[in-house]
Amino acid sequence: MTGIPSIQIGSITFVSASAALYYLVVVLTLMIYLGLRILVNSRYGHVVIAIRDDSERTRTLGYNVAIIQIQVFVMAAALAGLSGVLYVSWGNYVNPASTGMLMATLPVIWTAVGGRKSLLAVLVATLVLRWLADTLAVRGGEYAFLIMGVLLLLTMVFFPEGIIMSLVRGYRRWGPKGHGVMRVQQ
Repeated sequence: MTGIPSIQIGSITFVSASAALYYLVVVLTLMIYLGLRILVNSRYGHVVIAIRDDSERTRTLGYNVAIIQIQVFVMAAALAGLSGVLYVSWGNYVNPASTGMLMATLPVIWTAVGGRKSLLAVLVATLVLRWLADTLAVRGGEYAFLIMGVLLLLTMVFFPEGIIMSLVRGYRRWGPKGHGVMRVQQ
């Protein structure tokens, strides 16, 4: 589908590949990140994390796990819909390749590489891997997805908590204050 109109908010039109659209995406990303950070740190967020870790125990504590899972699914679907709107506005077109299995696996790779327990790590992984994929696409597009697959495989085998989270933990353990000596955890 081509000729999809750009996003328009009031009198401002966010033309594809413009600075205004870029700033809109940056502002929305920051707002969504902060909103999710507030949500995760709230009582509701603690319940969602408890469901992720052990749904049966959370159900035993009296929470309606099915309803909360549906609510989280709806929030995720709304964020996916918003990202789809922004993606379509970026190019003013959409084709079947944009919704195929390959594009659907990229968020899984970004989350695995970042570490599923940290929103910031997933955000950083997304930015870095998106930049890497775009850079590789310019130099040799066929290698971009191969490298993403290798990164996913390496993450699953060697860094089950995510590469970025493992790097952060390694830095905390062996960083400048540790001088190569493991600090005692308190």
